[in-house]
Amino acid sequence: MSDIELVIKKSRKLETLLKDHYYAQGKGLHQLTDNVQDRLPHDLLAQLHYIATIRNKMVHEDGFVLENKAQFIKSCKICERALYPRSKRVVKRAFWSSLLIVCLGALIFYFYHWEKISF
Repeated sequence: MSDIELVIKKSRKLETLLKDHYYAQGKGLHQLTDNVQDRLPHDLLAQLHYIATIRNKMVHEDGFVLENKAQFIKSCKICERALYPRSKRVVKRAFWSSLLIVCLGALIFYFYHWEKISF
């Protein structure tokens, strides 16, 4: 994936999260962030503005090179995690945990009763 594709996809994802879960209004990531700044932590605002600045430079400045790709990706992951609704994360964890418990229970049952099962 090219740098420009990475930056666009990550910033679009953050814009969608802000619009869908925080009902932000505006045209770009800067405006969306400013629209809901009273509901977001200060350090998250700084991360979002950093990502928006990188996105704008990537799109509007000819020859712009993303120098610290790892830092950009890390910032995006932090923002996505913070903006993703907590309730959905809890439901996902509960689902995968219960599935794991059921599977482990089945494995233990079959291991314990292996000799009694006839094929």
